[in-house]
Amino acid sequence: MKSYLNSSGIKNLFRRHGVSYAMSLFFILDVVNFYTDQTQGLNSSNSISYYGKGIVEVILILILLIRGWGRSFLLMILCFSIIPIIAYGLSIYSTSATISYNHLFQLFKEGNKYIFPMLLFVGIQSFKFRWGDIKVIFESIFILSAVIVIVAFAFDLSYFYTYDGNRFGFKPPFSTQNEITFFWMIGVTYFGSVMLKEKSIKYTVSLILLLFASLILGTKAIALYLFCYSLFMFFSIKRISINQKILGIVLTIIAFCIFAYVSGIFSFFYVRYLDQGLLYAITSKRNLLFEQSVIPLLAQWKWYNIFIGGTYVDMPVSEMGLVDLYLFSGLIGFGLFFILLRQTIFAFTRKNAIGLFFVSQYILIGSLAGHIFSSGINAIYLAVLCYYLQQSNLGHSPVKVLKK
Repeated sequence: MKSYLNSSGIKNLFRRHGVSYAMSLFFILDVVNFYTDQTQGLNSSNSISYYGKGIVEVILILILLIRGWGRSFLLMILCFSIIPIIAYGLSIYSTSATISYNHLFQLFKEGNKYIFPMLLFVGIQSFKFRWGDIKVIFESIFILSAVIVIVAFAFDLSYFYTYDGNRFGFKPPFSTQNEITFFWMIGVTYFGSVMLKEKSIKYTVSLILLLFASLILGTKAIALYLFCYSLFMFFSIKRISINQKILGIVLTIIAFCIFAYVSGIFSFFYVRYLDQGLLYAITSKRNLLFEQSVIPLLAQWKWYNIFIGGTYVDMPVSEMGLVDLYLFSGLIGFGLFFILLRQTIFAFTRKNAIGLFFVSQYILIGSLAGHIFSSGINAIYLAVLCYYLQQSNLGHSPVKVLKK
């Protein structure tokens, strides 16, 4: 079997089309999942996306093991994966409760979401895929999604509503609003970096399409990201003066305010502010989730849960990435997760400005919103984006964790 995987034909197939096939497959499966959820409801038992990605993941792990690539990395993700299992086992032992295999499965599934992007990145990096063989499908998925959303907005197609008509917003037909927020963050970061590098009309137009499509998603998280991205772009373009940059920032703020007012987003949150208070409106009810779910959970913890976590309710608990990561894996898993990130998808040099900007937004938005750190849908897009940013002349840093 090892000689078969080493054959030039299989190797060339993976190098030329492996990532493109995987992206296309994942995109189609996620669209089918979304349709299934809309029409008959969705759970793990009928999620073809979950099973499809699981098969790809198992194959990738087997290839890495057979080829002897990334052994230390695989050991580290194994350690991360078993931490919540250990916490659950200790809970069962201390309370003499009955083991719930469904809960064990949910813990495994949730942990897998955290490590899946890094695993895909290691696979892409190990096979040394050529960017030219990846970018067509990668770019097409984002442009197609943007066009769909803009058409849905133009014709007010209810199937693409972000919030089922309760609040302004339009999104592509394959995920929840939080995961789509991260999807647009990845797309805008990519097209912006290529535009700065190549300065072509094609990528300028593509970036404008994505900026508009992401803005009409209607989430506060994407608005925060777009504002930060605007600041980054203003200060990245060196040929405009300080006064022009300040003017651009002021105009951007005014444009955001006008959009929030015209779209009804401002009035929606103003009503929530009057009824429930400022913190409720700003956090979209996450303050109540923290009070009702996080605090009671922490009250059940033993001393060892500080280090290994312990979630005995469905994830996510708080819908805030950093909080949920800590609850899931404790201080040990929390630290291990960011070490793995730094050694794989976020192995950027200090000169890689846009890569470091993306890391800052990943942490900022992920801290305030759910489904960023554990986004299974965006795993491959995150891996591909970071592979591009590391391999481009914006800066490259070797993945040290891949040493045998």
